[in-house]
Amino acid sequence: MPIEFVCPQCQKLLRVPDQSAGQQAKCPSCGGVTTIPSASPAAPPSPSFATTNVPPPMPNFGPPPAGTFDPGNPYAAPASNAGTASTVLPRIARDRVQAPAIAMIVVASISAVLYVIFTIAVLVVALGGINQQQPEAVFNFVVVALYGWGLILSIVVIVGANKMRKLESYTMAMTATILLMIPCNYPCCVLGLPFGIWSLVVLLDDNVRRSFQS
Repeated sequence: MPIEFVCPQCQKLLRVPDQSAGQQAKCPSCGGVTTIPSASPAAPPSPSFATTNVPPPMPNFGPPPAGTFDPGNPYAAPASNAGTASTVLPRIARDRVQAPAIAMIVVASISAVLYVIFTIAVLVVALGGINQQQPEAVFNFVVVALYGWGLILSIVVIVGANKMRKLESYTMAMTATILLMIPCNYPCCVLGLPFGIWSLVVLLDDNVRRSFQS
């Protein structure tokens, strides 16, 4: 029967023929020289009935690594939530601002198109009045200036609402919302007021406000 023993240097299990007992042997793993015992070490005694029912000790795996928070695990360490909250919060805020921002862009785009049409129409009338030396031609140019100003405000609302969709500028998003809520500032003022109030309610939420980059 082969003799099995453990190398005292590297703890590697070695196996040699039984006729090698008492001789010097060199470990093939670490190169250490040891004396071969006369027989394999006796196997440990089997546990008695009194100890078979004792549960093994629970292993200690230490705290979970950072960034591995599992929402379905109620026993996860609170410290592991920090990285998750910083990524979940902006995603929730972006979902909330999408609908009111798109509604603002649609209303402001319709108003911008109408302002362009009105401006061209009044400008044609004003130029015709100058050629005919009509005194009301000057008033028509004032109307053209007002329509041009409305067109600029519509563009500001579109830019601010687009930044609101991307959570890029809280100031621009709030400015666009307030401009859209001003009555008679747009041809679509009937739609601008409710959509502006909707956007304002969303922007005043603390979680949404903290998610903006600036």
